[in-house]
Amino acid sequence: MCGVAEERLDVVDMLVTDSELRQSLRSNHLRRLPDLQRLSSRLQRRNASLQDCYRVYQAVGVLPELIEALETSAAAQQRPGLCAELFSNPIKVRNKIFTTISFHFM
Repeated sequence: MCGVAEERLDVVDMLVTDSELRQSLRSNHLRRLPDLQRLSSRLQRRNASLQDCYRVYQAVGVLPELIEALETSAAAQQRPGLCAELFSNPIKVRNKIFTTISFHFM
């Protein structure tokens, strides 16, 4: 199995087994995120409003805090480097999001 796929499965396992982390992420971070699937759909249909674009921008702003919460969780501390490749570079994640948005508006 590919290394990235294995890391993703490990992160999923971490979230399944650590209910405290799941609850913390849900109440402190994920509630601040907009419905990215809906926004993505609007962007793909080229039907996104300025407000939709701003919501994507807001979501990108939440990513560093979300990543920090994942990396500092007890489960991640037991498995060092677990989130490193997937989440360690918020700018890279942000750039991927903006590249996707730009691609859909071309």
